[in-house]
Amino acid sequence: MARPTSEGAKNLVWAAVGDTPPGAYVSCCRPTPEAQWTTIDSGRALEQKVWEEMAAEWVKIAPEVKPTLGL
Repeated sequence: MARPTSEGAKNLVWAAVGDTPPGAYVSCCRPTPEAQWTTIDSGRALEQKVWEEMAAEWVKIAPEVKPTLGL
């Protein structure tokens, strides 16, 4: 569901300055549990595949990002 800019900004600021666990997904100014599929082996494998594909595309567009991506 779309939010006005002010609401979206409030959520981002809250996540940045609040007591938020690293890597947490934040919605409505509170950490939200991970989807269950992200914690199983097939979900982790999909995450790795998507990351590798996205990183390859970023490097094609801007090769200078390769060190930043850890490649």
